[in-house]
Amino acid sequence: MKQATRDRLNALNERFYSEHAAAFSATRDRPWPGSTRALQLTAQALQAPSSRVAETLRVLDVGCGNGRLIEPLRERFGERFEYTGIDASQALLALARRRYEHAPARFAHADFVTTAPEQTLPQGPFELAVLFGVLHHVPDEAHRRALIRVTAARLAPGGVLAFTLWRFDESARFARRCLNGEERQELARELAFDATELEIGDQLLRWGDGERRLRYCHFCDEAEIDRLVAAAALVPLARFRSDGEGDRLNDYVLLRAAAG
Repeated sequence: MKQATRDRLNALNERFYSEHAAAFSATRDRPWPGSTRALQLTAQALQAPSSRVAETLRVLDVGCGNGRLIEPLRERFGERFEYTGIDASQALLALARRRYEHAPARFAHADFVTTAPEQTLPQGPFELAVLFGVLHHVPDEAHRRALIRVTAARLAPGGVLAFTLWRFDESARFARRCLNGEERQELARELAFDATELEIGDQLLRWGDGERRLRYCHFCDEAEIDRLVAAAALVPLARFRSDGEGDRLNDYVLLRAAAG
């Protein structure tokens, strides 16, 4: 995928979150059940006798949105964490800063889609790095792999990388929200990108009942998931499904760095 196409798809998402941040945030007021389970598995891994990680959990939340991961972090770790949340949406970051102004957290704007992740992700190191609800908004598989690779490189020895993959491809409800071929071509003309550059798994989805509230989204098949895991070059820790109807909406992948 050409850089120009990736930038235009990213701009579509940025426009959506700028215009609908408050409404979207209201639908994401509580943490996903899967994120709570992921933190439990992380805590178990970090408390293992062989673990050599720091006492205070340093957390990198890539694509933090409204910062809702902070609540399950507090439930699991009390105040023994230092949180860094980054997001490309200034509107969502503003909501997060107001909501968590007294938490051990800092938020920063970072566009890790149009700019190389090496230049945008904090250096760390971090005991936990997460990408929850993020990868489906990153156009271009090569860029998704780069984002995973760079995030993994920010881990401290023994640290955990956790990411989700949205399985909207398996949901009839979300399938109805995907633009058809003619609608995709019309949007491509409007945004001035070549629709033939869209990759397998790329979709343009309506949000809610809004005909023009559109987002770029991607679903990963098993072969791509394997490539993402390989890009991280970490040790598999856990994989499970959770969230939504039937606990099938998100695929969670947890990987761990060598203890050093």
